[in-house]
Amino acid sequence: KESDCILHGYIKKLGGPFASAWQTRYAKLYPNRLELHAESGSAKPELVFMDQVEEVSTDLVTVKGEQCINIKTRDAKIVLTNSDDIGLKEWLQSLRSTHKCSLELLGNMAKKAGKIYGTERDKGDKVITTSATTAATAGTRTTNGN
Repeated sequence: KESDCILHGYIKKLGGPFASAWQTRYAKLYPNRLELHAESGSAKPELVFMDQVEEVSTDLVTVKGEQCINIKTRDAKIVLTNSDDIGLKEWLQSLRSTHKCSLELLGNMAKKAGKIYGTERDKGDKVITTSATTAATAGTRTTNGN
């Protein structure tokens, strides 16, 4: 069975009380999410959805004496590291690329939705809508049967 998993492997996440301890997780990166599985394997994985990620650090940052990747979401900051520098750089590049693709996909979906549902953004960022009731009173039919 084929999977859309981009990258997987062990990684350490800063967590625990007061985000003070490194916790080993088995991570799986997919086009729309990052899954962080606890070592026990019994618990449900922590899910970080790409549409909730605001930023992935452009470079590695030092946290608690370790080279790390910072992922900023609406609700939290996730700090990841790996003892293997090459592996850590691969995670950074893959996370940044996946996040960028996710943003582009969401942007394209918003444009398509605007075209389908009658909203277009002009250069001034004003939203122009066409009302179904206006179209109905003008004697024209819309796709919703009015």
